Amino acid sequence: MDISLLHILESFGFDGTRATRLVRHQSKSYPVKELRRHDWFELYQAYQRRPVFHDAEQIVSFYGLSGSRAGFYGVYKVGHHRPNSEGPAPAGCEWARRWKRPPGFFYELKRDQRFDGLRDRLIIHWPGARQWVQKSWDNNYVAEILECGRRLPPFSNYLVFRFIKTFTFL
Repeated sequence: MDISLLHILESFGFDGTRATRLVRHQSKSYPVKELRRHDWFELYQAYQRRPVFHDAEQIVSFYGLSGSRAGFYGVYKVGHHRPNSEGPAPAGCEWARRWKRPPGFFYELKRDQRFDGLRDRLIIHWPGARQWVQKSWDNNYVAEILECGRRLPPFSNYLVFRFIKTFTFL
């Protein structure tokens, strides 16, 4: 029996009756790993070319992993939107200039901190990897929940490993 994403989120207080969009960020144009490393990821997802969040009350955000897997990033309440040219731009972010080009929207997104403990730990199966925004919870089952503090990527191949030198004392 598969464990559904909705079931896990509801155990943290998620309201599945509200208008929700599930989003999986994975782009060849924008290096999502680098955006995350510089804490620009939340701002990146607030800029959208199309009105994808206009009728949403909340979004559940993921970043793309290999194949059809996605890593959980957070749950966000969707506030007001305005033209993307009016959105903020972080200093040193070379991609922000492209985010602000019309047409487009900037959404006020507020992170729901109740779900922060699942960030980078909850891995789901993302059906239809080419579809980055979904309204349906169907087929979004949990693939893996990593233990607290784990930052290593999940095991993928016997041929890819790290040699850890150990010392023995006589």
